[in-house]
Amino acid sequence: MKRLIACCLAIGGFALMAGTASPAKAVDTDKFVCAFTFWPGQGVYILADKLGYFQEEGVQMEFVQEDDIQIQTEAMEAGHINCNSRTIGEYLSRPRNAETKGKVVAAMDFSRGGDGVIASGDIKDVCDLKGKTFAMEPTLPANLLLQIELREKCGMTLNDLNILHIATADGLAVFADPKVDVIESYEPLLSQILAANVRPGAYKLVDSADYPELIVDIIFLHEELLEKNPELVRGMLRAVYRAADYYFKETDKALEIMAPAFNLTPAEMKEAMAGLKLATYEESVDLFGTNEAPGRFQGIFDTVMQLNVEQGVADEPLKYGNQVDASFLGNLFEGHTR
Repeated sequence: MKRLIACCLAIGGFALMAGTASPAKAVDTDKFVCAFTFWPGQGVYILADKLGYFQEEGVQMEFVQEDDIQIQTEAMEAGHINCNSRTIGEYLSRPRNAETKGKVVAAMDFSRGGDGVIASGDIKDVCDLKGKTFAMEPTLPANLLLQIELREKCGMTLNDLNILHIATADGLAVFADPKVDVIESYEPLLSQILAANVRPGAYKLVDSADYPELIVDIIFLHEELLEKNPELVRGMLRAVYRAADYYFKETDKALEIMAPAFNLTPAEMKEAMAGLKLATYEESVDLFGTNEAPGRFQGIFDTVMQLNVEQGVADEPLKYGNQVDASFLGNLFEGHTR
């Protein structure tokens, strides 16, 4: 997710509120109405907008400020949004089922240390966590990391821990409680909790740098938009990947452009971006492959799906072929400016 807390969105937008995702309305198919979640990787949207790439591609973008995945999912079901970006783990979590609107079309970024689990100093190893209190928000990416560590190193599951459900934004205050042994978080909150030194000796027990392709932020769109206006979809993806190109070529300038949308300084934005890697077009194509010959993303999808079912945040496994359409990535820039 997910994830970065801010009080305003520089490119504009409005906030969804619980219970406002109904009644249903006709889905926009001539413009994008995208949920904007405060994760620094979504700064690529800011770049594409401020650099004029959306305009050059003939794409109109409208952003809805909302972090809650359940509200976002309900909003897409009701037709209030047609575009979203979350981690694959969040995408595959409840309330999504086989009939839920929204199909994955591309990768946005990879978490490379931006999500993690912090342990108090007396916890020396993941296997020490049996019976300990884990403060976590269901469906957030770092939970997957701990699940894998527990299973592979100790033969344990999250059920072997005492789970305390929290809002991740409250993590600093929660971890100050000595009854909490371990807590999940994400950047920049992850670094802030460690820097505050509320628990001497606290350290990162595991982070997404240890699993560089497990936590992937993906772009998923309403099926009606995909069916009725595929060229608009391709235009949006071109703008996003052009913005990623700009970020890697002109990183300092890009940070200056993105930072205000998150109420951060460019230096703070740089620190937040250090925990992730924006996906280039080539990386997304390599990851997804084609519908006929899926790439590595199919294995990631299936692994995360299994972990979500085990954790109890998904009711049943969903099928990759029904949830992912890689066809929009093919020959994306053929005949177009990059």
